[in-house]
Amino acid sequence: MVTIKEEKREYIARFSGRKSDWGVWEAKFMARARYKRYNDALENYVRLPTVTSKSDGEDTESKVSAGSSKHDQNEEAYHDLLCAMDTSTTTGKIAFNIVRRAVSDSYKYGDAAKAWSDLTNKYHGRSAPMLIALSEKFHSAQLKRGSD
Repeated sequence: MVTIKEEKREYIARFSGRKSDWGVWEAKFMARARYKRYNDALENYVRLPTVTSKSDGEDTESKVSAGSSKHDQNEEAYHDLLCAMDTSTTTGKIAFNIVRRAVSDSYKYGDAAKAWSDLTNKYHGRSAPMLIALSEKFHSAQLKRGSD
């Protein structure tokens, strides 16, 4: 008799693709990443070891097994990033495509660190035009009469 394992569905906060929602969603997603222990994969601290080099005396199989948990962290992080995108809106589809296009030589099926970096660059507002606009807004601000 074959038993079917029922997969428990976990809640993943959805990202609408709107810049105004980024801060809240980023905090929720990073909390999940820390809980699931793949935040290092998102923050680019974990890189997949090279499996073609034998310069240090180790064989290829031991390097693959040493990197398998890192590879698993990347896969889980990338999976959660894709599933977190709300594709029912145009802005959500844009965010989904940013994640979907994030591939590298080490992670040809999806690089979570690259996806996170690309999303952060798009929505966090660290680009030069965003910083200039913020600086102009700050310097043009004035106190209202009667306020401290």
